[in-house]
Amino acid sequence: MVLRVPFLDVLTTMHDTSLPLTVHEYDEWGNPQLRDVFDTQLQYDPYQNITNKVYPHMFFTASTIDKRVPYWHPAKYVAKLRHNKVNERDRKSVV
Repeated sequence: MVLRVPFLDVLTTMHDTSLPLTVHEYDEWGNPQLRDVFDTQLQYDPYQNITNKVYPHMFFTASTIDKRVPYWHPAKYVAKLRHNKVNERDRKSVV
């Protein structure tokens, strides 16, 4: 799986109205201040849905000059993924 500058932390980003594109993106992503929108975003937000399980191999890219997806979003996702990921060889010990 190759993720090129992925938008992985939807809820955190869409809650931060100080970001230049957030409010303009409400038409596409919705306003998480509304409960039903928040619940929907929570269901598909990649960062919020990382759990302890086996994940496929992934390759992430990021850019220090991308104005849409800051480089720390993929980095934060990878850190949480590494923390929660279960190795294939450990799969038998997961209940």
